[in-house]
Amino acid sequence: FAVGSRKPEFAIYEITAARLGVGHDAIVYLDDFDQNLVPPAALGWTTIQVDDAAAALRRLDGVLGE
Repeated sequence: FAVGSRKPEFAIYEITAARLGVGHDAIVYLDDFDQNLVPPAALGWTTIQVDDAAAALRRLDGVLGE
């Protein structure tokens, strides 16, 4: 959806959380560019850098408690 903002601008993450209707602490965000992880982490999102898909999925499993 178009919101007039893009990664890594803070607004895109704030708008996303608002549209999802959840608190920042309820979001897990994966991205392959580290600069895109800084703003959501500052907002309280759990972030996972994807440089290896299998490793990222293992970390996601750990975050989700699976």
